[in-house]
Amino acid sequence: MKSRTTIAIAATMLGAAAANAQSINYTKLVDDAKGYKKTMLYLDLFTADTYLEPSIGSAVKLETVLAGRIMPWAQVKFSWSDAASHHAVTGYPTVKGGQKKQMSVDLGGALYLVNKTKNGKPVKVVLSSFSTGRVRTTKYINVPAQVSKMFGVEGGINYMRKAVGLGDDASKFYRYESMDGSVNLPIEAVGGSGKQPAGLAYDPQSMTNVMSIFAGIHFRKVTNLSIRADGYGTKSNRKVGDFYVDAMIAPVVPIANVIDAAGQEWKMVKQDGAVRNLGWRMGYTHHNSYKVGFEYNFELGQRPGPKLGDGFMDNGTYIMLGMGLSIGSKFGLGKKDKG
Repeated sequence: MKSRTTIAIAATMLGAAAANAQSINYTKLVDDAKGYKKTMLYLDLFTADTYLEPSIGSAVKLETVLAGRIMPWAQVKFSWSDAASHHAVTGYPTVKGGQKKQMSVDLGGALYLVNKTKNGKPVKVVLSSFSTGRVRTTKYINVPAQVSKMFGVEGGINYMRKAVGLGDDASKFYRYESMDGSVNLPIEAVGGSGKQPAGLAYDPQSMTNVMSIFAGIHFRKVTNLSIRADGYGTKSNRKVGDFYVDAMIAPVVPIANVIDAAGQEWKMVKQDGAVRNLGWRMGYTHHNSYKVGFEYNFELGQRPGPKLGDGFMDNGTYIMLGMGLSIGSKFGLGKKDKG
């Protein structure tokens, strides 16, 4: 029985290879890796971020390429469901006005030091794909076409707003201090006496607003190929992939004051090891290079900011995913990008 299964799998692979080896007549309709739409609007309909406490939301990003070398962008990510701001706060010392959901703003740009287009590179074009049971068969051809590769440096600023709950794991990193500095207490001390924050629970609900500077490298690969294949119609490979790695630094990591149940304001005083001033991130974005299409992105790293404990995720480590639509435009500024 096992040998039959092996023979069946081998036959399927040989059949697919034979199909791909067949001669397919095609006509190029577009082969212009420099002619992709350089101004893109990304609409992430869904994002998920595990930073400190999980959040789910959406994002908007606008970017353009100037003279083939400079790519500025602006991005806003906002949460519509944030675990950090959904805690029961009755009796907790809480930031004035209440906690707000996670939001970040990214303003930056890339400078491509290398921008080359090569002709005759093999570009995979899928002709058909279908599934039969557990077997998926894909038929494709490799078409000699243009491929553009850009490499350079990037940098900018990132703003992160995040609600933080300073619970048991964070108790060694923060203390209460009265506004006049006369009283300094561990965050476990909550009870209602004149020398303690008034309330029923000690888990202060605060906020942080971190401004970081980032700098790193950026790589982009572009294909913009469309063909008409006999028996298959119009097929294409029109893709843009962006990969980046950044180092991040936040000179200041503020933790907002809180108001206890009696209306008294208290400072949240950071102890040694309470914040991270350095961080890093790496990510990838994939979208269509010519028209409205599906777009996805992911990022992982360790953000500068407060520490809520010694655990892996409490130390600023995060994973972020996004997916939605990319909308391209030929509108651009600067000199025309020459191949």
